[in-house]
Parts: sequence; structure tokens; C-alpha cells
Amino acid sequence: KRISEPADCGFGSAIETNSDVRTAKGPPISSRLIGSPVMDANREFHEAVAEFTTELYDKIIEKQADNLENFIFSPMSIYAASLLIMAGADGETLRELQQLLRIPDRLCPGHVHNAFGPMILNYFKGLCHGDVHNAFGPMILNYFKGSAEMDLALANRLFLLRPIEIRPDYTNQVGACYESSVERIDALPDHEAQRCHMNAWVSKNTKDKIKELLPRGSVDNSTVLVIINALYFRGWCIIVVTHVD
Repeated sequence: KRISEPADCGFGSAIETNSDVRTAKGPPISSRLIGSPVMDANREFHEAVAEFTTELYDKIIEKQADNLENFIFSPMSIYAASLLIMAGADGETLRELQQLLRIPDRLCPGHVHNAFGPMILNYFKGLCHGDVHNAFGPMILNYFKGSAEMDLALANRLFLLRPIEIRPDYTNQVGACYESSVERIDALPDHEAQRCHMNAWVSKNTKDKIKELLPRGSVDNSTVLVIINALYFRGWCIIVVTHVD
């Protein structure tokens, strides 16, 4: 039995970096890409996300200690945003992200995006072809394709708060694998204007469900760039939830 009102909610995650950004150094990402079987990538993607989600829940519960509270969040949002960081990482940072996201060794260092990227995209709307980012990206997006009874949308964007150079191969890869875009906002007058601009983007992509993802003071002189993932869901509940006082 369906309840009379649909569930309508939004999730958002933001990752800021104030460390050195890899821009014009190192081999092109495209030179590190190799193919991977779709079936293996699909299985590995689901296993990686499941393990990441379980460990993330454990960490949250551990942090709450004796003050456990109900909470809801989107592990996929955090996972997808982390993959965008991984696409531009190298060296020790890349290895740490690979371990954090449980990326199989055979999909690293570059073809994880051609494999996982399409999977992420396919969670929302369709199927792409490629290797980790080309394989995982479509899988994620395909989960979020809408229907007559459900509206599910994912949006990713990297905001540049300083006049830094981003390599074209990175921009092309995150665009092709995750349908993510890069926006320069370094011309805005101050950090508060940048913060409000990013919050407005989140609000638009979550149908006004999240208006203050970035709180006042979260953007300062040390912030180089911000990667934001916004997830919106609207659908009917199958099971009626009874409220008990």
C-alpha cells in the first residue's frame, strides 16, 4: 500500500582541498587507461561500494559512541565525490584513495574511472562503455535514472576557487565518465560570494532540499577547490510508516 505523500529528499557531500593540486605534472591520465571486462568490473564495483559503505557506517557509529542517534546519508555520494579526487591524484595520495575506496589493483591507477564512472552514471540513466572510470561511472549514473513513479538525480561539480590550471585530460575524463563539470569561481569578489554560489548550485540540484551544504566560514584563504556531489530523490513509499508517540 502506498502512502498519499511521496518521499522527497536530498543528499549532498562536499570535499575541500587546500593541498597542492596536481595540474600540469605527471603522465596524462589517458596514457594509463586500459580496458577491463564489464562483468568483472560490475561485480568489483558493487563489492567495493558495499565494503566502503559498511566501514563508513562502522566509523560513524564508533564516533557516536554511547550517544547513538538516527541518521541517514548517501554513501554513494561520498564514494562518487572521492572518485573525482582520485581521477586527479598521483603517488601516495592515489594509493591511499585506492585503499579507501577498495579499488582492485587491476583497475589502477587509471582505468578505475573508465570502469566505475559509467557504473555510477548508469545508476541514474543509462550505460556507457569504457574501463575504472569508464566502467564505474556509467554504473553509478544508471542507478539514478528516473521513472514515472520515481525521480532520482545525481550531479557532480568541481569548483575552482583560485586561478589554477587544470589539465584538459582530467576535465575530459571526469566529464566523460561521471558527467561532472569544472567551474571557475575565482573571479567572484570574496569567499562568502563563492560559498553562496556553491550552495545555490546544491540547492538547485536538490530541489531546494539542501540550502546550506557549506556553512558560513567553511571557505577561506586555504581553500583551493571544492568537489560537490548532490543527490536528489523523490518517490512513493511502499510501506506505510506508523508514527507512535
